[in-house]
Amino acid sequence: MFISCGEDRDPYRNIGVRAIDNLNQFTAFEDDIGPILLGWDYRRDLPRDLPAGEFERRSLEIVDEAHLLIGVLGPTVPKVTRKEILRAYERQARGEAMSPYVLADPRVWGEPHRALQRKVKRDYKREIVFGHYKSKEAFLHQMYLTLFRFMQAQATPAPPSLSVPGAPSALWVPGALA
Repeated sequence: MFISCGEDRDPYRNIGVRAIDNLNQFTAFEDDIGPILLGWDYRRDLPRDLPAGEFERRSLEIVDEAHLLIGVLGPTVPKVTRKEILRAYERQARGEAMSPYVLADPRVWGEPHRALQRKVKRDYKREIVFGHYKSKEAFLHQMYLTLFRFMQAQATPAPPSLSVPGAPSALWVPGALA
């Protein structure tokens, strides 16, 4: 999984990460009732010195491995976030296992958001239906709805190499949580 957003949305990213952690706690330890979501958060990555542009390349590679992307937009559509969302729709259009969802605050909706919608519709023949949030509580609600929808649609057993006898099953979602 991959949560994509600009720095101005970091408080919402934190809510999303906590929602995923809470969901994993619940599904892993309540009588094996569901999959475990795996992802990557660049903020927890090892410190490193990268050549200019390398972080963007790295994040797009992670999007290429993910099965779920949740874009979180505020008043802008940051450059890297836009590329990550478009990459997710590109993969979906090629028939790959990718479920892109975009959450946005309608109070700060503007031309960058409409331009993203137009590009996705024109280039990938998909319609972005944004999940709206106006508060942190509403954002949390949208996160859980999106995660439950994805889990219900995608739940499959983990590859045998990840299975541990007696442990809960895992939904293998390689990729990122950023």
